[in-house]
Amino acid sequence: LASLSHRYFEMVQRLKRVIAESGRRPYVFYVGKINPAKLANFPEIEAFVLVASPEDTVSHDEKEYYRPLVSPFELETALVRGREWSGRYDLDFRNLLVTPLPEAGPADSEGEEEEAELSLTSGAMVRSAG
Repeated sequence: LASLSHRYFEMVQRLKRVIAESGRRPYVFYVGKINPAKLANFPEIEAFVLVASPEDTVSHDEKEYYRPLVSPFELETALVRGREWSGRYDLDFRNLLVTPLPEAGPADSEGEEEEAELSLTSGAMVRSAG
């Protein structure tokens, strides 16, 4: 996560839901400027979703990173059931916020647990309702 603005927070909450509904556990890292060394400290992570401006999304050479860097658009295209790629690629995550997600079934919404988020700027764990 590259910013703490309201839109970024909305996107993170949406992505946490998409990831959790796919059977994976989401982790949120607050990082000012990412680099391969910072992200290599988390080898258990399958992929990193970069929630950033469109310019920052494409400014990283993914070959330098230990795990894939994906955009929110790529994550949703891969994990949201029924979502098909139209051939159009969108770097601006704000456009996803106006696209509704399929509703989760009753079993998916029960038993929400508290999640920990790591702030790489302070090094502290921050608790938030998942």
